[in-house]
Amino acid sequence: MGRPFRKTMRAAAAALGLALLLAGGANGDFMYPDFNNTLGLKLNGAASTTNCVDVHYNAYGPTQAAADTFAAELDDQFLEDMESQEFQTVETAVRDDVFDDINADSAIFGHRDSYVAAPDERCGVRVRMTPSQPHQIGSFWYTAPLPVFQGFLTLFSFQVSDHSKVCTQHRDPIFSTLHHSSCKVHGGDGFAFVVHGDPTGEDAIGAPGAGVGYAGLENFIAVEFDTWYNTEDGNADLLPDHISIHGAALGGTSVPLDNLLGAPRIHDVGDGQVHLVQVAYLPYLAHEYAGAFSTSAAAYPFMKDNGENRRMGTFVVWVDGGIAADAPLIAIPINLSVLLHLDLDLAYVGFTAATGKAWEKHDLLSWYWCDSDECDETTMDSYDYHQTSVSHVGHRRQWFTPGDGFGGGGAPRPPVGADPNPDPEPQKHRSPDTAPWKTPQVHRSGFRHAGLFSGADDMIPPETEI
Repeated sequence: MGRPFRKTMRAAAAALGLALLLAGGANGDFMYPDFNNTLGLKLNGAASTTNCVDVHYNAYGPTQAAADTFAAELDDQFLEDMESQEFQTVETAVRDDVFDDINADSAIFGHRDSYVAAPDERCGVRVRMTPSQPHQIGSFWYTAPLPVFQGFLTLFSFQVSDHSKVCTQHRDPIFSTLHHSSCKVHGGDGFAFVVHGDPTGEDAIGAPGAGVGYAGLENFIAVEFDTWYNTEDGNADLLPDHISIHGAALGGTSVPLDNLLGAPRIHDVGDGQVHLVQVAYLPYLAHEYAGAFSTSAAAYPFMKDNGENRRMGTFVVWVDGGIAADAPLIAIPINLSVLLHLDLDLAYVGFTAATGKAWEKHDLLSWYWCDSDECDETTMDSYDYHQTSVSHVGHRRQWFTPGDGFGGGGAPRPPVGADPNPDPEPQKHRSPDTAPWKTPQVHRSGFRHAGLFSGADDMIPPETEI
């Protein structure tokens, strides 16, 4: 998108105080600078809206502040053998101790070095997909299914905070003397941006824990923001926070680690900071992002064309500074029309989140969606001769105006002095007649600067529409 639009989204993510803008229409474009108004959204499970302060008297709806839980704990565990006693507690890292340093010598493996508490002052209304409690699931969806096969662009900001803390004391079983103690702060499990055609529609909600709220769904593609190290059943996972792309066809497996479409990328997710994410599906192979390409065996069945207007595309994810630099964190070549089986080519879009034996708050602060050709207002500076910039991610429009005969139409020119043919028959192997050019037609260009140089303006045909 253009720089003015990116600045607008950054301001919305930071200030969280802009008025709601809903740009309705057939293309489904919309924007939630915050969630003070949830018109058009369906919240499920533990998902609710909150203004960061547990104030119920100003509630405007049944879901307001329902997820403002500031602390939680699990039952204490006590183990004893002949050599030691072990006493373990699991609770939320509260505001008073959240900045206390845990001694490096006593930190349990997996301790998060950087974390903060959720805001304790009134903030712009956000969607809290899960509170700081164990074994929670939440989801929310835009209630109208949207077209996705011809490309889309979405931006959103999020914050993950208020992690659970595990502390263990080891004591002598006879004299009850403390041998040592250890702690870690590390919440789970994460959240996901999901595009799906599951039969449950706007009511879709999946499994908790490692399921991240979407396991159990089918016919989907998801960008997962994972904060927990899952090693159950021998599954391989990354210890640091990471972002990955998953997908399952109709009737396919919905276990996240079984439907990984590309290698995960390490990036901060649960550090308590506000992060900005951009996701796009480009209905062509974006070769300019080849350096970020990744794929897997699970993605191979969906890497093929599916007809003239449903070619191989590119699913791309940018995070934080990579948006302005146009440097994707991850990109996968895939054809969504092969992966997803959709009624009328329309899918539900939204978010899921889940916690397990570890927990944290998963907050979405703002959300923008566009599936039209013009995803922001362009200026004259965005024009390059006979090409019109639509977004900075390679989703371009190119004005190309072939004359008669292009592609097999038209007839040879009659000899000089002869009467023109009043009804020319189509001829094969006919070069285009480009004077005058006809009504412009829309085509896609992978990179709008390709082939242009300082003298390009001298090459424009005399009657080109600019």
